[in-house]
Parts: sequence; structure tokens; C-alpha cells
Amino acid sequence: MSDLIDLLARKQLVWKGHQTQPKQNTQSCGYPILDEKLAGGFPATGVVNIRSPLGIGELRVLMGTLSTQSRLLVFINPPGSICAEFFYHQGYDLKKLLIINSRRKNEALWAAEQCLKSGACGAVLLWQNVQEIHQIKRFQMACEEGDCVQFIMSPPTQNITSLPVSLNMQLTPHTQGLGVSITKRKGGRAIPEFALDMSADWPALCCGKANNVIHFPTARHQKIV
Repeated sequence: MSDLIDLLARKQLVWKGHQTQPKQNTQSCGYPILDEKLAGGFPATGVVNIRSPLGIGELRVLMGTLSTQSRLLVFINPPGSICAEFFYHQGYDLKKLLIINSRRKNEALWAAEQCLKSGACGAVLLWQNVQEIHQIKRFQMACEEGDCVQFIMSPPTQNITSLPVSLNMQLTPHTQGLGVSITKRKGGRAIPEFALDMSADWPALCCGKANNVIHFPTARHQKIV
């Protein structure tokens, strides 16, 4: 048994308790609590898988990170029209926004990979449910080659396979903004759902306490037939 352990150790396949994971290169999310949970923020390079229903404010989670990019921001197959006015008022240079629409899944995957490894892009957002392990590995290599980060926006279906992504997040609606679950994080542990408060920046995404509730009469005051 000891010979087998020694062999595995020489191949660097054994993790020892006193060893620590190297610190990951990160970029701030723009939300202090999310930066804290992610030990600094989103990965500076690599693949981030975000599972979320459409239209709950999922794109606004990325605004803090995307706003710091000096290179192209690429949107591939977004589910709706990108509002240029919104990005303009957020301080983005519209000349650095590139939108790619493809009718075929393979074409979208190819376009994403080319953008990632081109070196011209700071972030690539792809709306597609990518479940192929080999494809994620290709994306990871392309991210390293182009020093880029990719955000895959996918539906909130159960993850059947453990994909080799740098970060896997699940988003749900929440009265304060969004509920966030970290289901996988490179170099860290999973984190159960916590609230991401967006009330300061995006009050329309939050539900305040209603003050016009009329309580239904009790049986003591109303005869129920």
C-alpha cells in the first residue's frame, strides 16, 4: 500500500492536508458579499457557468466585472435585443460591444472559441446549454490562450455531469435582488444560497414590504357557507 501511495505522490496525484491551493487570479464582481464568497471575485480567466431563469437580473450580476474590461465584450446568441442605451448609461464604450447571432449550435461554439483565444476580447458571453466535457475543456484552453473569461448563460436545469468549469453558479429570484448558490468553485468549496442585495443599484429588481395589504376577514366576522 505504501509503495502505491509513494507512486501516486511522485505523480502529484496525492493531496496532503498541510498543502494549500494557490491563490486564484480574480477580478471584482462589484458586490462586496459576492467578492467575499468568491475569495476576490470572478476568475480573471476561465469558464464561468451561470444557471438562471431568463429576465431575473442575471446579466446585472456581471456589470461590475464587464465594466472594467478594456477589450471587446462579445455577446453570442443573447435571448433578446441588447439595449445599447442601458450600456451607454453604465459607461460602456459601445464600439467595444460585439453581438453575434447564429442559428446553429456548432457555429456559436466555434465563434465563442475563436473570440476567446483571439486576444482581442476581455469577456465572452454565450447563451447556450453546454454539457459536453470536451467542449468546456476547449473553452478553458482558449481562455488561457487569449487571457479571457467566458460566461456561459444556461437554463436552471439540473447539472447531470460535473463540468470542468472554473466556477458554477445558480441564480434564483429573491426579494432583495437575487439568490446565489455556488455549486462549484476552483480551489474552493461549494457555498449554499445567499442573498445578493441589489436594492441600492437596481431597486426595480427588489420587492419592498407592501403597505396596502387588506387582510381577509376571519370566520368570527364572516359567515362562511
